[in-house]
Formats: sequence, C-alpha cells, structure tokens
Amino acid sequence: PVNISTRSAVSYIVYTRAELLAGGAIGSGEINKLGFYVTNAPIYDMPNYTIQMKHTSATRANGVSNGGFTDVKTIDSYSPSAGGWDMHDLDTPFDWNGSDNIVIRICWSQIPAGSNNSGQLRINTSTRGYRYRAFTFFYDACGYNPNTNRNYKPHIRFVFQDETEWTGSVSTNWFSNDNWTAGVPEAEMNVNIPVSAIRNPLIDGLAYCNNIELEGELTFAAGSELDVNGDFVNTGLITDLGGTIEFVGPATHVFSNSEPTDLGSVHLNSSAG
Repeated sequence: PVNISTRSAVSYIVYTRAELLAGGAIGSGEINKLGFYVTNAPIYDMPNYTIQMKHTSATRANGVSNGGFTDVKTIDSYSPSAGGWDMHDLDTPFDWNGSDNIVIRICWSQIPAGSNNSGQLRINTSTRGYRYRAFTFFYDACGYNPNTNRNYKPHIRFVFQDETEWTGSVSTNWFSNDNWTAGVPEAEMNVNIPVSAIRNPLIDGLAYCNNIELEGELTFAAGSELDVNGDFVNTGLITDLGGTIEFVGPATHVFSNSEPTDLGSVHLNSSAG
C-alpha cells in the first residue's frame, strides 16, 4: 500500500483521461473536491500538506515534467481519517479540459517524530503510475521532485461539481447521466429536483447524495435506497413503493416536509445519530 506518513515526502500520480471517463466523468469541468481511500491512518499528522495539479500528456508518472503545477489545497497539519474516502474541498478548483490527463503532486514537511510507516491508502496496479521521493532528515519535501517509480497508484475520487440538478430530459431513470445537469449524483454532491422537470425521477437501485432539495416529485421503487449524507428538504411529493431513505455519514441531519408524508422505511445510520 502507498504510505502516507513517512518522513517528509513528495509524489507524482497520473490519472488518465480514459480512467476519468471510465470512472463516470462526463467531459471537461471544474473539480471542486478530491480524496483518497484511507485504509490505515498515520499515527502522526503531516505538516504543510500540499496538493498541486496540472494537465499532462504523460500516461505514467515518470514521464511528467517538473514545474507548472497549481496549488489546489494546503493544510497546516493534516490528520487523515481511516475507513473510507477522506475528501478535500479544494481551495482553488481545478478546471479539467476534458482531453488531457491529470497529474497530482503531493508533498509535506518532516513529521515531528521522524520516520513512520503507519499510514496507508487503497491502491491498484498501474505501470509507473506513482513516483515519489522520501527524506530521512528534516527537509521540506515540497522543494524537491520525486525520483523513484512504483507500479501502483492510489484510488482517487474527484467531485466535478457540488450540485447536480434533475432535468428528466431522456427518461425517469435516476441513474442516467443524461437526466442530470452534472451527471448522476455521488455521495458528496447536492441534489435539486425542480418542479419544472420534463419527467420525474424514479429510484430503483442504490442511490447517493449529500443534501437533497425536492421541489417536484420523487418515486422510490420496491427495494430501492437513497443514502443521504446531509439534509433532506421536501416541499414536493414523495411516492414510496417500498424503498428506504438512509441517513449516513458523520454529520447530524435535517429531514423536513412541507406536507405530511407517508414513508415505509427511514434509517438513521450516521455516527452523529
């Protein structure tokens, strides 16, 4: 696994256009959030943690040219959370052009106690997909470039927009990108379902969102589920044919209805209760 808290370190990671499209990206757009799946948290925080990004034609990390990066996130002292996606709201969103690959440069300063290998990320096999350089002494690694290749790279999650709005332009299928302004919502995306939609959405599987604002109509098929990480504000109409609304994540939630609403199954499954 990729170590995330050893000495001070700097790394390049390349994510290709083909990988982005296969992962659900629908073309060029502004990346507002990104994060990695942390399997084990480091026992020490990482000071001066910096994430930088740029476009590249390289498909492998060893082919990336130095320089030209833009700082998208800086954290004075970063303490990753294990057991899931640890997402970052970017200080400066990155505008992906939709045609080039993306390279991410990550660096941090010396951890106070020296060297430690406790932190790990979920990875997949990738020929020279990851290039890094680590230091045993008290260096600020952000002043250096990586020099060692590895045939793997960490899983990543990009969020291209904070909100997607239902249009219903092609069908009632919640899971069709063509029915949304910014694609099918992920767990970090806010959802708006307006009264002006051409067709109303039907959830017939496992769906996700952050906050959801329902102004129009939403139908839950039997056996379906909507995992809500934020709040659910309903001023429209919910038709429940045997689905489940499940509140998840670390936050507290608001679930409000403008009119009495009959629901078959609502689960409160967040760590905040």
